[in-house]
Amino acid sequence: MKLKLLRNCIFIIVFIAAAAVPRISFAQGCPVNVDFENGDFNQWTCYRGVTSSSGQTNYISVNQSSPTNGVHTIIPKGTQLDPYGKFPITPPDGSKYAVRLGNDGTGAQAERLSYNFTVPQTDFALTYQYAVVLQDPNHSAEQQPRFTAKVLDLTTNTYISCSSFNYVATANIPGFKKSTVSNMVIYKGWTPVTIDLSAFKGRQMQLEFTTADCTQGGHFGYAYIDVNRTCSSIINGNNYCANTTDVPLLGPAGYATYQWYNEDRSTLLGTTNPLIIKPVDGQKVILDLTPYDGFGCAATLTTTLHKSSLAMTVTDPPAVCYPATVDVTKAVKVTDDLAVINVFTDAACTNPVDDPKAIATSGTYYIQAYNLTCGSLTQSVNVTVNPKPNLKVTNPPTACSYETVDLSAAAIVAGSDAGLTYTFFADANATVPLTDYSKVKAAGTYYIVGTNKYGCSTIQAVNITFYPPIDLVVQDPGAVCFPSTVDITTPGIANNTSTGGVLSYWKDVNATVPLVDPTKIIDSGVYYIKLIDPNACQVIKPVNVTVHSLPTLKITAPKDVCLPGNVDITQAYITKGSKDINKLSYWRDAKATIALNNPTSVTDSGKYYIKATSVFGCETVDSVLVGIHKLPVLKITAPAGVYQPQTINLAAPAVTAGSSPRLYFSYYLDSTLTIRVPNQYKVSATGTYYIKAENVYGCDTSAAVKIIVAEVPDIKVPKAFTPGQTTNDRLYPFLIGIKLLKVFKVYNRWGNLVFQTSNAAPGAGWDGNTNGKINFMDTYSWVAEGYDQLGNLVHRTGNTLILK
Repeated sequence: MKLKLLRNCIFIIVFIAAAAVPRISFAQGCPVNVDFENGDFNQWTCYRGVTSSSGQTNYISVNQSSPTNGVHTIIPKGTQLDPYGKFPITPPDGSKYAVRLGNDGTGAQAERLSYNFTVPQTDFALTYQYAVVLQDPNHSAEQQPRFTAKVLDLTTNTYISCSSFNYVATANIPGFKKSTVSNMVIYKGWTPVTIDLSAFKGRQMQLEFTTADCTQGGHFGYAYIDVNRTCSSIINGNNYCANTTDVPLLGPAGYATYQWYNEDRSTLLGTTNPLIIKPVDGQKVILDLTPYDGFGCAATLTTTLHKSSLAMTVTDPPAVCYPATVDVTKAVKVTDDLAVINVFTDAACTNPVDDPKAIATSGTYYIQAYNLTCGSLTQSVNVTVNPKPNLKVTNPPTACSYETVDLSAAAIVAGSDAGLTYTFFADANATVPLTDYSKVKAAGTYYIVGTNKYGCSTIQAVNITFYPPIDLVVQDPGAVCFPSTVDITTPGIANNTSTGGVLSYWKDVNATVPLVDPTKIIDSGVYYIKLIDPNACQVIKPVNVTVHSLPTLKITAPKDVCLPGNVDITQAYITKGSKDINKLSYWRDAKATIALNNPTSVTDSGKYYIKATSVFGCETVDSVLVGIHKLPVLKITAPAGVYQPQTINLAAPAVTAGSSPRLYFSYYLDSTLTIRVPNQYKVSATGTYYIKAENVYGCDTSAAVKIIVAEVPDIKVPKAFTPGQTTNDRLYPFLIGIKLLKVFKVYNRWGNLVFQTSNAAPGAGWDGNTNGKINFMDTYSWVAEGYDQLGNLVHRTGNTLILK
């Protein structure tokens, strides 16, 4: 039976006497929640379906379902009455919860509850209470509403026939009444039934309750069900006090007949339930049970009477933490099993505790042990239910993806009880501690346990969330050449697919040194772009900026040349000392748009341009001056000849008058200009001399100049010659300083011309013959004329003698 709490000490006596019940003991172990005392359908299986009939057979077809309110309905303890039978819908045994299976709706509905359990090795009986409400439409039996209670042996998959009951509206069920609300409704109030399963020890069994409407769909049937929490006490009252003269023995309820015998069945002790007998310590009593026809199994039970005396020891139970409760029944030890144990909140035993196995409030309680014959004992017991800590947890703000969250931050547990000790876990069962609770990196639900000074704890979930990582993709800008700059604010360099944000630009990875002008970066290097999104989260990404230096172009001007020379400006020495050059090109203009076609043979003076290109394509253009100078104009006017011992000033300005200005002259004896004139200011020898004129550019030209420093001219003729001889046989002039003989004439004494020539050669002289005849010795006169070195005409006359 379920634990029944007596309302006061006086009522205990009245109830026991009236009901012939010797004691109320605390509940023995039953299958978990078989009595619905959890207030739910835990361990129970719910079904829904339909009912139908064929021929004279009723069929119920159901499928497993979740508990459905209104069909599978938990009913808490209360005072509500059934609307048709007007009986309490909660059982009279004080149970906290019962179940209504079905409802007063129609539609050929069927519903079921089942519970699987194993029969223990001890004596075992289930007592359930039911109340049934059925419409009786006077259909045939297979079509009527019904309520069934069955026990299925899962080992053999067969129902235990004598433990299975079928309550059909048309059946002559004892105790059914007509409803005062509807003449079509019959009902039966709460009725207990005990099922003895001791013969099935160790077997898997299933307890099954089913309700069904009529198969025609127009009439209902439903039932109230409760299962007692006591599963092992089959015959009660076998323990009694030493001074007891009469003992009431109470067998299980719901049977048609009860027959009590002594141990050898020689004596029928009685046929009532309960049976009042004179106890003998150690006496064995046999009870034969006969069920109503079709509503149970016949059974034989045995019990042994035990005499006991009343003594009680109470030990304060250990303190617990709310919401745990204290079972004060474990604090009691009595020497008399017959004693009724009750717990009260007051020393006068006037305010009973509803559930002494689940006391939830600290305080002093009073335990009373009583039986009818042994009297009563009352002792106090101190119950300590320490308060559950007030742990208030506020989820921390959503953090940025790169941050960590400190679960030990005071703000998270602000509003909690002071003085709590906090521990942190990854699971709701607080079995996986967090070692990095001050630096949590992963989003999720974590758990904080707050423990007060009593050791009581409360666990609360705390949700940690992180904003998604900022999607900032930085594309390095293209390289440029100095003096070009790089603008890292250009769209496309910093690409952000997230919603909004502010970009800023920095010199360092920690974004502490701002970049003054990110639109005009002149130096290569790594810079940093920081994005702060609308959530105030930030990301810093590097951006590589490349500003290539221009190649260093060092120009050494080529030496000036003189025409007809040319200049090769591609020669290596011209760009010697340059750096970072991959290619050189040559141009006529500073913008390098007009190519120089002949850089290896430049023939015109002027400014040309060399462009140096690096491997990165960076260019430097610089000018190179080319000097190609004309030769100086050297005009030579030969100086007038002079006669020895006079000299000629070859450096006299008149000699080079008409030449180019600002010339430097030098004087040479040879055409190769290797032998210098010793003294150009006093040239004393006739000859060809060479003057070299050099201008300021080093260009020079040379010209020959003839100098005549003539001998003093003279023409001499021998005073006599001997024609026909081997020597001195001709008369001819001897020319001194004479360049050209103009004429040589010989006259006889009569002035007749006997010989004339312009040839001064000895062989061309006069041989003394005239007209083929040698003249006689005589004196002849001569006239000679010739031009001297200076071109002056020299005239000489004289006489000569022919000797024979």
